[in-house]
This record gives sequence, C-alpha cells and structure tokens, in this order.
Amino acid sequence: GAAVALVGIGQACLGLARTGAWTRAHAFVHPVTYGELMGFAALASLAWLCARDMRAQPAAKRRAAQLALAATLIALVLSGTRGAILGVFAGAFALSALPGRRWLALAAVPLAAASLLAADLLPQGATRSLLLELKGRQSGQSFRLVLWTAAADMFREKPWLGTGPGAFRSQLPRYSAAGLDGERSFGTAHNLYLHHLAERGALGLASTLWLLGAMAWGAWRRARDDADAPGLWAWCAAAAFPFMNLTEVALQTEQVWMSLFFIWFLALARPGATGEARGGA
Repeated sequence: GAAVALVGIGQACLGLARTGAWTRAHAFVHPVTYGELMGFAALASLAWLCARDMRAQPAAKRRAAQLALAATLIALVLSGTRGAILGVFAGAFALSALPGRRWLALAAVPLAAASLLAADLLPQGATRSLLLELKGRQSGQSFRLVLWTAAADMFREKPWLGTGPGAFRSQLPRYSAAGLDGERSFGTAHNLYLHHLAERGALGLASTLWLLGAMAWGAWRRARDDADAPGLWAWCAAAAFPFMNLTEVALQTEQVWMSLFFIWFLALARPGATGEARGGA
C-alpha cells in the first residue's frame, strides 16, 4: 500500500512540475478506485497501530507503520476521492467504539474535516469543488444531483424490483436528455443505495443492506473478541465501506469489493485469542 501511495504522490507532484497543474493521484487505475484502495491501506496501518499487541512490536516496525499511514492518507487526499476520505475517518471513528481507543473519535473529526477541505480546494479539484458549487460558481458537481433525482424517479416507477441490473445507463436519457459532465449517459447513479433502488428496487436494496450489515456485524464480533490487527482492520473497513458508497458505487468495482471481502475473510478465517476459528455473521 505504501509503495502504491508513493507512486500516486509522485504522479501528482510530477504532473504539477511538468504542466503546472495538479493531476489526481491514481497510479494505474481510476482516481476514485485508487482513493478507495488507499483508504483500505490507511486503515490497515491504523488497525496495526491500534492492535492489542502493538506495544510488543519493535520501534522500527511502529515507525514504518506510522509512515505508511501518513503516505496513504496523503495519497488519498491527492486522489480527491471525498467519499473514501469520509469512509476512512468513519472507520477510525468505529475503532473508537472498542475499549481503550476513545481518543480516535477525538482525532477523527478534525482530521476528516481538514482532509475533505484539502481535497476540495486542491487546484486539481477546481472543476469538482463542492464549495464552489455552493457559492454559485459552476464546478461540475451538480450532475450528481441529476443522477440521484433520476435514480429516485426510476425507483418510483418500479419500486419493488427496479428497472433491472445494468439498465441505469440505457434508462437515464429518459430522465435527463442533456449530457452530464461531458458524458452522454452514466452507468451508475454515483450512490450505491440510490443506484440499487433504481436498478433492483426496494428488495434489491434490502439485500444489499443485509450484506453490508452482516459483514459489519461479523467484523465487529471479531474485533470485540480479539482486538488484533486483522480483526480491527475488518471492523474499520466494514464501517468505512458504506460511506465510500455515498458518492460512488464501489460495490460494483472489482478491485474495491474484492479487497473488502479479502480483508473480511482474512479476519474471520484466522483464529482469535481463544484459538477457535471464527465463523461468519
């Protein structure tokens, strides 16, 4: 994770040096996917630093984890992925629910605000700034409101089963004839919950919420019973993921959902403090 973070940081800085303009950090994938993966990597370092056996680790390993956490957070901000930034700090806040980690809640709120502000005001985000949108200066972010409104309209027409999986792109022109953000149409509603309401209806959204809830419950039990690094990582990642999906549909991005499932299975398949294998939720 730290190595990929350095690639993205270097990418953003080199872009500034060569062209005089910021490039969103993305390494070899889309900036949003990159930001979400950096979010999981940052939570891995945070979970390791907060694990029950962290103090027994050599000082050099602790410093390396701290540097990795810093690098992944910087790369995350430079990616401009606000949903992932919010998710990371939601994950940190979730860790504070465990005994002995209350301080994380105090640290998460101001750090989240500063990170979101930095991502919004970076020069590379000038065309994506929510603050500029609120001030009446067109920044290109209003297209999400069009997508969300269209998704809600699709749901109202077919509330139980939706328009069908994969149908959002073909149906969107019915609800917005004009191009959006330079695109003729979009394949998702840029919000997992509205997207599933539109394509899969209330029953589909209920299934999605059950899946996310079951994963979070299983991860919470694992972290509560044994606060080692895999358990904490699964818990904060499961808490972060729903927030990542507020402005994207990360559950349909292979690199992201496969990473989440890997983190979850890693924790629940590994014996905890009792030596017994953990089951699912």
